[in-house]
Amino acid sequence: MAAPDFSKALKQVLLNRVVLSFHPTSMPTPRPDDKTPLLPARPTSGAPPIGNAERYVLGEELGRGGLGRVVEAWDPELKRTVAVKLVLENLPPELLDRFRREAELTAQLEHPNIVPVHDIWQRGEGSSRRLFLAMKRIRGRNLATLLKDLARGDTETVKTYSRARLLRVFQDICLGIAYAHANGVIHRDLKPSNVMIGPFGETLIVDWGLAKSVTGPAEAPAGDGRAALAGNARLSDSTVPLDNADLTMEGQIVGTSAYMSPEQAGGHVAEIGPRSDVYSLGAILYEILTLRPPVEGKTLAEVITRVRTGAVALPSSLGSALIPPELDAICLKALALRKEDRTPSAIALHDDIQLFLEGVKERERKSREALERVASGRRWSARYGALEAEIAAQEEIVADWRERIKPHQPAEEKRPLWEAMARARSMREERINAYSKATAEFAQALTVDSSSTEASDGICDLILGRFLEAEERRDRDQMLLERNTLAQYDRGGKYLARLEAPGKVTIRTQAFRCDCLSPVRHPDWRVEIADDVTVPWREGRARPDLPLTDDDGPVPVVATFPPGVRYGHSPACTRHEVAGVEVSIARYEEHDNRFVLGPERVLGRTPLAGAEVPRGSWVCFLRGEGFAPVRLPVLIERSATWEQDVNLYRPEEIPAGFCVVPGGPFTFGGTEARKRQPRHSDRKWWIEQDGRFALPPTGSDPSMEWDPRWPVMSIDWFDAKAYCSWKSKLSGVRHELMHEQEYEKACRGVDGRMFSYGDIYEGPYSHTSVSLPGKMTPLPVGSFPVDESPYGIRDLSGGMETWCSNAPEAPFRTWRCQRGGAWGSTSTNARSAYRHGI
Repeated sequence: MAAPDFSKALKQVLLNRVVLSFHPTSMPTPRPDDKTPLLPARPTSGAPPIGNAERYVLGEELGRGGLGRVVEAWDPELKRTVAVKLVLENLPPELLDRFRREAELTAQLEHPNIVPVHDIWQRGEGSSRRLFLAMKRIRGRNLATLLKDLARGDTETVKTYSRARLLRVFQDICLGIAYAHANGVIHRDLKPSNVMIGPFGETLIVDWGLAKSVTGPAEAPAGDGRAALAGNARLSDSTVPLDNADLTMEGQIVGTSAYMSPEQAGGHVAEIGPRSDVYSLGAILYEILTLRPPVEGKTLAEVITRVRTGAVALPSSLGSALIPPELDAICLKALALRKEDRTPSAIALHDDIQLFLEGVKERERKSREALERVASGRRWSARYGALEAEIAAQEEIVADWRERIKPHQPAEEKRPLWEAMARARSMREERINAYSKATAEFAQALTVDSSSTEASDGICDLILGRFLEAEERRDRDQMLLERNTLAQYDRGGKYLARLEAPGKVTIRTQAFRCDCLSPVRHPDWRVEIADDVTVPWREGRARPDLPLTDDDGPVPVVATFPPGVRYGHSPACTRHEVAGVEVSIARYEEHDNRFVLGPERVLGRTPLAGAEVPRGSWVCFLRGEGFAPVRLPVLIERSATWEQDVNLYRPEEIPAGFCVVPGGPFTFGGTEARKRQPRHSDRKWWIEQDGRFALPPTGSDPSMEWDPRWPVMSIDWFDAKAYCSWKSKLSGVRHELMHEQEYEKACRGVDGRMFSYGDIYEGPYSHTSVSLPGKMTPLPVGSFPVDESPYGIRDLSGGMETWCSNAPEAPFRTWRCQRGGAWGSTSTNARSAYRHGI
């Protein structure tokens, strides 16, 4: 058959400047510390010469093989060290012929990857005939030893031999075998131990003892195996253990079990050809990738059976390091069961590896470029994040100038404000530009290297930040846009998983031991609320011990009489833990533009520690024996814990018509009845008869069909606080108006909703000027049951505005705050955070 074109292969050999030599299979790496030669290191001038005495001086033994032993020798003519292989004594003639055939075949292969044979000679005749072969002296270690060093993690070997370097070694093996095939020689015993790696990068294929010329005379049968060499095994002995796969077999099966082709394992000698060596090359590649042979077993027969059936696992399923799918495909194609399905030649296998390495280099170049762009993107991303705080600080400067500069001041005096506003505008523009440049760099990095995890993470971090900003603004359109964009770049869904990450709930319940909330029964009990507001409101309560500042929303002094008689708990009152309170939970879901509680489920009992709950707005229902039920709104943020201590109250401690609002975080956004009766300007609504008051009779006022179920209206703040004093004396319980912070918490709970029932205003959900067709009129309390806060309080987003106890911040100390919607006001007033005063 025609020899293939090896010009490309030879060019590659010349470029790599590979030096190849020959080494017997069993020859160990010489150790410098081995000082005991098995033959004299250098015979004296009177010593009898062995073999070609005029040419070589024999030295120490280097190793032994199945056919002979190898000794180091000195060539005085060329002043060089060589290796001389001496055939063992008393070998049968067929093995002597094999020794000579190995020498002849090796001598024919004049290639840098194949050891040069310097000389061969014979001593004696007949049964006493001995053969000698002089060849290049090899130094280094074989590939099998090198791979074992890698497998055990030898530091220097791991550092020196990367996968790329090992693949280049493998390419050198392919080139040497390709040259042999081109000259009609197949090796038939390729394996890692028959490849020597020199200290200067030499790759050397050795032990051509089983080599065969496909162009010469047919090979004589090697017998039944009874004349097998020492160290060889017979297939018929199925119990032969395999401490390693490096056994060379003879007879009808030739080669090494774990590396031989299926046709070799089947004993089909006539089918053995160049593609049989390709299979063995694939086995070597397999071990380079996985650090283990492609086929393993406990006995020789088990290995041979697996080779015959093609039972080879995917390399990437075994390798400790990530093996690219390209190498999986190259390796398994070379190891195909049928010859016809294998890589066609050793040079084709070399080229497949070359294409992979070139692809790796291109990928490395793209990876470097992508990383450079990622680094640039990270810098722009960091600037984008830093500008958020800088803009916030600049906005405070603008606000400060707005306070100091009045509208009537001339333009020149307003210039500092204008400059501060221009600076804030410039910073916002810079932030937009930083975001654009960051996303552009990350996107370009993905264009260069679509597998860049760093680039996809960088752009996902940006998008996630934008989503969170939109979420804080409650901008649903922007949230949806950012979420959809995030899904396009989120590999593996880890960022979307962060958005949906659940939180945890920890709740402890406690109660006071005392009865300080029982109604006061003292005959002189009364509560007086001052007209002026002078007490600071801090952290959710009145603080008479602190000085009043302009930033406070102060409340009036509330005094109780007589001295020493009080209502409510004092710092001296102690609480005790209440365990075993059942905690169930229900989630707010949006239906028809309102928040509606979904199904309720039991979460556990107190003390409840770290119960996992999905993100969202929830209400916990706390039910304990002997205590009034408590509604506790909780807002579960992603990967956060809602932790709260809740005070429980006995039913008799809660006045009729009142709801318990547990403390905790939230979004903030009288004298005489005649004087206090509802009125409009100088008109009094109610009718006084015999010292008592009654509503106008039906039909007496067509514009106002009074109903006793209507909310209280047409009273001022002084009337409201006077009512609190009167109610306190009557009930024995201290009553006062809510601070506007208390009002807002009671209205919107903890999830920052816009109205008591949801985020979007709907006329039928609360009572405002647009709730009824064609008219505006008061309606009975509770006429709009949807207008209910998370705590169960009704009519906070409509019906009637509520007087709050506090004044606004300075300079509006003579004003009083009002909150909530009303039947005669627009939906704007109905918003939970809408502040107005009078």
